[in-house]
Amino acid sequence: MAYADYAFYENIWHGEMQETAFLKWADRASMEIDRITRQQASSAPDSMVQRLQLCCCALADAMAADAALD
Repeated sequence: MAYADYAFYENIWHGEMQETAFLKWADRASMEIDRITRQQASSAPDSMVQRLQLCCCALADAMAADAALD
C-alpha cells in the first residue's frame, strides 16, 4: 500500500499526474521506500507520516519523469 493517496498528492503536494498514473508510481515509490529503509518506514511513528507521504509523492514524480525519458 502506498504511503500517500491521491487526495494528498493532489491537494497537499499539488502534483500533476492523473490518478491512475499516480497510483501506479506511488505503489512503486512506496516499495522503494520500504527497500531503502529495510521495512522500517512501515512501522514509523505518527510523527513521520507526513514526511513519508511527501517522500512518496516526490519519488513517484521522479520515477514517472524518469520513465518518460525512455
